[in-house]
Amino acid sequence: MLTHFQESPHRSLHVMTPAHTILAILLSMLLVNTAGCVPVIDNPQLPVVVVSEKDTGATIDLGLRQQLIIRLGSNRTTGFEWLLVDLTGQVMKAVGEVPVYENSSNPGELMGLGGAEKWTFRPVKTGESLVRFECRRPWENGREAIRSAVFRVRVK
Repeated sequence: MLTHFQESPHRSLHVMTPAHTILAILLSMLLVNTAGCVPVIDNPQLPVVVVSEKDTGATIDLGLRQQLIIRLGSNRTTGFEWLLVDLTGQVMKAVGEVPVYENSSNPGELMGLGGAEKWTFRPVKTGESLVRFECRRPWENGREAIRSAVFRVRVK
């Protein structure tokens, strides 16, 4: 059985046993094999696409990893809110149950100042989808919407 000796600066001898040698070799191999390993991101997250009511009627092109945010002007104090009335094609999926309401900046703390409803969608497959909203008071059944917004989405 071979043993390797290593002299320390204190002039005493330390015995390197075969188990220590094997452990040193294995650790060296592990370090050499993992030194060049860097996680590879083959397709980083693409930017979020943001549209608003003024973009109604537009066709929006998305990649599979992109999210779509639709911001629709709203003033909850009036009772009107945006309702998602159509999401065709099973291409897009709404993220969350309800839209996130964002207040407008209000330095004077005025009452009744509006904001925007932020709807977030993510693609689930390639294809086309129609996303349609209507602005109405939910309790006024049968009344026509005061505004609508429609977006055609193509996921590639």
